[in-house]
Amino acid sequence: MIWLVTDMDYKKNSTHAVIKFDEKTVDGKDCIDFIPLSWTYVKNGLLHCKYPDKKYYATINKMSNTLSGYKESWKGFGISIISEASK
Repeated sequence: MIWLVTDMDYKKNSTHAVIKFDEKTVDGKDCIDFIPLSWTYVKNGLLHCKYPDKKYYATINKMSNTLSGYKESWKGFGISIISEASK
């Protein structure tokens, strides 16, 4: 079942989310990560996130900890939120 999202209504003090990407890894496993909520957005009623290219992988933790915004050049991915958290 696919749920359509009309608005993102996060908990009051949430800054981050544990997400599961809609796409699986090449070996068929779920891909899960912890990202700032500012990287998430709604497109066509479905939840997505912008995620850094490989060249930024070494700095993902720093960007996440400082709540950096995403870059427009990052690719968008369909996601679901597993849990919310505050820093």
